[in-house]
Amino acid sequence: MNVFLGVVCIAFCVFLGYFFSYKYTDRKNFYVNFYNFNQKLKSEVNFTKRTLISMVKELEGKQDGFSKVIYAKIIDEKEVIIKENYLTIDEKNSLYNYLDGLGNSDFYTQLKILESIDGELKDKKEKSIIDEKRYKILYIKLGFLCGLAILILLL
Repeated sequence: MNVFLGVVCIAFCVFLGYFFSYKYTDRKNFYVNFYNFNQKLKSEVNFTKRTLISMVKELEGKQDGFSKVIYAKIIDEKEVIIKENYLTIDEKNSLYNYLDGLGNSDFYTQLKILESIDGELKDKKEKSIIDEKRYKILYIKLGFLCGLAILILLL
């Protein structure tokens, strides 16, 4: 009976580790989508000159954090409050400034703004990818070790 309970504890602790590591996956997805949107917007401003609204409408129905935020700001024209807990206050303020600046300037100014934020987004995207690889595995291993410690204590 104790062995069965210990195995259940191991499984539960591994699940908890996976659950707590999911914020790194959400953060990575957020910055990958943010970076891809900025790249697409930059090319649209440069070449095809599609409207911002038509680009954002393509994101309709996506459930990731960035798509929901930009869709609510541009299409629904709501005041956006970012609830994602995997972003720091400075990152949220930076995102608010980015969203407020979209489509509010001329062609050359908008292009310079998009190019200036591009490097910052690329760095954050790469860092979030590295963090996800590192910490997701770490959290799962820590969950396993905690479960294993509980199993040893039960025996």
